[in-house]
Amino acid sequence: MTGVCTDLLFLLLSYFFSFDVDFPGRTISFRLHSSLVGCNAKVFCNYPKSTKDSKEVKFLRHHYYELPWIYEGNESTLREVDGYAQIEVSFSGSFRFYCAVAESGYKDEVCSGYFVVDPLIHVPLFDANNKPTGDETEVRLDAVCMQTVVTKHLGPVEEWKSRLRTSKESGYNMIHFTPVQHLGASNSAYSIKDQLKVHRSQILTRIFRFVDIRCRVT
Repeated sequence: MTGVCTDLLFLLLSYFFSFDVDFPGRTISFRLHSSLVGCNAKVFCNYPKSTKDSKEVKFLRHHYYELPWIYEGNESTLREVDGYAQIEVSFSGSFRFYCAVAESGYKDEVCSGYFVVDPLIHVPLFDANNKPTGDETEVRLDAVCMQTVVTKHLGPVEEWKSRLRTSKESGYNMIHFTPVQHLGASNSAYSIKDQLKVHRSQILTRIFRFVDIRCRVT
């Protein structure tokens, strides 16, 4: 039993119910189904706690944290119906949660599940002169439309821009290049002979360096 509202995911916890959800947003909210009202339920999750003082958060898969309940309304309302637990996610990965009740001393799981948080890709921005502005934009994983190109078939680096324009005009917003290094005897696109040299098919009038290729594709 789930519900998604833009960047917020609702999970309704019920007896003997399991979850497996892929979530692109940033906030996950847990609420209790009527079957768990009155059971003094608690929610535990292995999404690591973060503090304002610590910039790096260590993830321990088998270390679970109890999520505090947040209550709305006034004292006259039934607190377990009105309450919810919430996680603000800031990095991607696969995480597990479970719900336990007081009857078992919070040792037995009555429901559990996993959620997968998709990564956000940070793309640097460039000005009209192809120089980095220092700013960046966030791109969701499901917004990526990528095409793989075999660099040994692109020809000389000077001609790449016109050939890659086809990908741009076709609607692709990301390009995956096979290795640009010097290839081995098999001439396979992934068989690299020399990691420090550019493949000869990408040379026309002068010797190209990796920095030259980077300038051509950014």
